[in-house]
Amino acid sequence: MSWRNVSRAVEGAEIVAEKALSAFDEEEWLHGLAILFCIIEEMIELLQSADDSDGGVGIVIESCLESIFKLVQDHHHIPAEERLKIFRRLLEETHQPYYDGWSDWQLALLEAAGALIESEQMQHQWDDAADSLLGHTSGSNWSREYTDERVTVLRYGQILERSGEEQAKAYLYKHLHFPEIREIAIRAALEQGDAEEAIRLAEAGEAQDQRLPGLVYRWKKYRYEAYHRTGQVEQQRKLGMELIVNGEYAYYRSVKDTFSDEGEWTLYLQDMLDQLEQSPRGEHTYTQILVEEEMYARLLEHVRKAPYRIESFYEQLLPHYPEEVKALFVAYIEFRADQSRDRRDYADVCRIIRMLQQVGGRKEAFTVTQKLLTKFPRRPAFREELGKIRF
Repeated sequence: MSWRNVSRAVEGAEIVAEKALSAFDEEEWLHGLAILFCIIEEMIELLQSADDSDGGVGIVIESCLESIFKLVQDHHHIPAEERLKIFRRLLEETHQPYYDGWSDWQLALLEAAGALIESEQMQHQWDDAADSLLGHTSGSNWSREYTDERVTVLRYGQILERSGEEQAKAYLYKHLHFPEIREIAIRAALEQGDAEEAIRLAEAGEAQDQRLPGLVYRWKKYRYEAYHRTGQVEQQRKLGMELIVNGEYAYYRSVKDTFSDEGEWTLYLQDMLDQLEQSPRGEHTYTQILVEEEMYARLLEHVRKAPYRIESFYEQLLPHYPEEVKALFVAYIEFRADQSRDRRDYADVCRIIRMLQQVGGRKEAFTVTQKLLTKFPRRPAFREELGKIRF
């Protein structure tokens, strides 16, 4: 189906969805649900054959689910018998075959049903539906693990709400192999003021997830937060160095605040900058710190290694190194001119020449323009663009 037809289908679905909301307002909750489920089914089928490059179909489905969440979150005005019917209808919907491959939406329906649980019998029915969903999840191991993790998080929330913190914590600690569960446990420890436990959980996560650098990094950030909260300065500085060198500028100020001795900070800063200069992820953080610390000589050397950087830092460098800034602009202009191949490139070279004029380099801009006119006599489009510059 073409994008234009998809757009019309989406508009039609949105109109029908309004009828579902009207049904909710008229206390015809099951009828409203039926309409929303019908829309979701149609939209999922549309996804299989249509161009949804603008995401409109997915937005309609998410909107339907949002309407369902609003219904169950404000369910206390609904009679108990009707709440039970809604609960059962939501669980039934999670089993529909058209959700195969769309586990996020099944999980959303399961979560909505969980908000309506009011008895042990309903809890058992919910658990059976969750287990069934886990048993029928298709796709990769990652997909099954993801579904398992999401169901575990939902169950934790239910236990916390209905059985209290002690039982919820016991459940939590049995499932720490799930990253989201471990994260919940670490946050809970921090909120309760038990930073040592947060550190232990974070370190265990780092050891467990060594093959997953992104997760290891997440646990280190939590460990840093715990060090910060407990005033473990040396550990904070050591881990802070690692995080900053990996490009995390946000930790720079926090680490600096642990130093009262200027000489001690200077040594730490030099070591940090030396490491950042070699870090593949650290360039942006490196230059941010140089500007923050007003280390303009080092910033100038950084720009000299790659003159294109002058566009980003000429404002900081100009008051201190006006001649060097103009020379770097000239070098950058000549490099870009050599690389240019079409009128768009030529126009961009001229844009940089005008920047050189604006920083006080009118003479240098004129000289480099004349040089380019001489160097490229057979590029009429380039010469035309250069001729537009006013001196």
